[in-house]
Amino acid sequence: MFKPDSKLTIENLEDFLNYHKEHPLPEWFPTVELKREDYEFTSDENRYSPVTHIKKEDYINQGLTILPYIKGQLSYIEAGDIVISYPFTGCAMAAFKFSEEPDKQYVGHIAIGDTYVSDDLYNQFIADTNIKKLCVFEPYEIPFQKSQKKEYNLHLYHITICYGIITSEHNMYWIVTGQLKTDKRSYVIDWGEGKDCTNSFFKQCILY
Repeated sequence: MFKPDSKLTIENLEDFLNYHKEHPLPEWFPTVELKREDYEFTSDENRYSPVTHIKKEDYINQGLTILPYIKGQLSYIEAGDIVISYPFTGCAMAAFKFSEEPDKQYVGHIAIGDTYVSDDLYNQFIADTNIKKLCVFEPYEIPFQKSQKKEYNLHLYHITICYGIITSEHNMYWIVTGQLKTDKRSYVIDWGEGKDCTNSFFKQCILY
């Protein structure tokens, strides 16, 4: 049985998600979009542009390491046990290692299909032989399909957000949350396991 005040771990993550389908998400769960200025970062000049390395190693809250989406960027951070990133509307999320740092694992949020970057950024990442891809997935793929089939009663919510999670064990999850109009608190609407598309180029597994 999940205890609401428990620190989030890989072992209780799924229980946490199920629990918060019926109970409001805790205040520490990220539901407000993070801004670039919230982080120490540097342009990674040794990589293809545009890439942003989040230098502040972690924005950790109750066991979550939070990685922000940055428009037009491949933003990445050194991995913790559970890395969460958001919002997703077609971007990809990946766990990987650089060949020159084989003992360090990173998680990245790869911008795809927005007006700030071409889809080549994703393909460059997949093709880069100096990066060992551990897992890659597109968190919005299944929620998009479900929303197209009208499986969600989205009119009940003020705001809905799609998240991606990658654990240190390379488990991948997508999560959809919504802020109810009735009480303005956020709940988990739906969640599931991600579909790995490591080494697949754009258009083979990415929707946008």
